[in-house]
Amino acid sequence: MALAQNPVLYLTRKMWKYSEGNRKKVALYFCLFTFANLINLLEPLVMAAFFNVVQQQGITSASMPTLLAYLVLFFLLTPGFWLFHGPSRVMERHNAFLVRAHYKKYLLDGVLAYPPEWHTDHHSGDTISRIEKGTHALYSYTEDTFQVIESTVRLVVSFAVLAYFNIWAGGIVAVMIAITFILIMQFDKGLVLQY
Repeated sequence: MALAQNPVLYLTRKMWKYSEGNRKKVALYFCLFTFANLINLLEPLVMAAFFNVVQQQGITSASMPTLLAYLVLFFLLTPGFWLFHGPSRVMERHNAFLVRAHYKKYLLDGVLAYPPEWHTDHHSGDTISRIEKGTHALYSYTEDTFQVIESTVRLVVSFAVLAYFNIWAGGIVAVMIAITFILIMQFDKGLVLQY
């Protein structure tokens, strides 16, 4: 039933559980992904500042150092993003491998603990297939948690910026976000049961 409530939280708890011995690195790469995405979100701000200088001062010898500084900063954002994102992806993929190994061991130990009668009543190919599907699903999620973090950071920062400039628009967006989450959870309940 927990999976039907919220699949992302369910998988995140499973990932955390089977990341035993590697949890400090999990927390580290979550932080690194967050920093990388915050750097990535600076691109529109830097370009807006650049065009603001062009509109207010024009392209003159007096504004040229400021414009060049913004351009250099803009081009440094991509290496800055990868400075955090690259190592965190390596740690994330390593953790996904460990989670898959730990989870598969847990499932196999559980199956091997059943009495011989259980094994004669259940086809081994079906059992192996279910174990593979379960471990692959957890591995795929653990390998791509950066997408969840990216979406979360973008949502929170975008909402904060919008609320900063117009609190009423922020309120409307907050209501729309809540409705969207409720709808997604309702769809997930039906989809998870079908899966």
